[in-house]
Amino acid sequence: MTVLLEAKNVTLRFGGVTAVNDVSFTVGANETVALIGPNGAGKSSLFNCITALYKPQVGNISFMGQELTKTSPDSIASLGISRTFQNIELFGGLTVLENLLLGRHQHLKVNLFHAMLGTPTWVKSEVEQIKRAEAMIELLELQPYRDRRVRGLPYGVQKIVEIGRALVSEPKLLLMDEPVAGLTTDEKDELVQRLGELKNELGLSILLVEHDIRVVSSLAERIVVLEYGRKIADGTPEQIRNDPVVIAAYLGEEAQTLEGQKK
Repeated sequence: MTVLLEAKNVTLRFGGVTAVNDVSFTVGANETVALIGPNGAGKSSLFNCITALYKPQVGNISFMGQELTKTSPDSIASLGISRTFQNIELFGGLTVLENLLLGRHQHLKVNLFHAMLGTPTWVKSEVEQIKRAEAMIELLELQPYRDRRVRGLPYGVQKIVEIGRALVSEPKLLLMDEPVAGLTTDEKDELVQRLGELKNELGLSILLVEHDIRVVSSLAERIVVLEYGRKIADGTPEQIRNDPVVIAAYLGEEAQTLEGQKK
């Protein structure tokens, strides 16, 4: 499998606190990898290192051979990495279409001068971005909500819109921070199915942080487990479910419940 993202010996400290401690892992092309662990395990800090919001003191992170720790946060999307957040980060006063268009900003090939004058170059680019956003609305079956303001939509629909805004930028790697947080069981199942379809249809790789182990086991081909900033396991859901170190550190009764469901 071709390696898309590679983290090597990443260590991140805040004063005397080590948030990420010598962590290494990979994400392959068209692979879904989950980061799990208790609160404070370093999952979000590692995400922020990948998106260049934090700069690790030790180690490096590369994406398709390019060093991310030397990249500015605003350049990450143009490299082919997009991200969703645990707390929905949409513009509630804008419509679904307008929110998706914001995800196309790095594809604009015109400057402010063209926009102010409404030049043919600007018009052509604007038409292209709307076309791409409309295609994503079609793909995610968001047509009934196209012209509605996001703040008035059901929470589950807002989650889909946020995923759409991330995907419309045409990423190769999608980072997802607790994508099913706040959803009902039925909504979670629907989103898991939708993500699996999108991954195959768009050729995506996905790296997600998630606490719902049932969702993780359904979605991820591989799981990386963190505890106090350290990696304590890396394997398939089956391997992680039966790893005594992981059970003692994190999964506990949840792992036993999953094993019972499997039987």
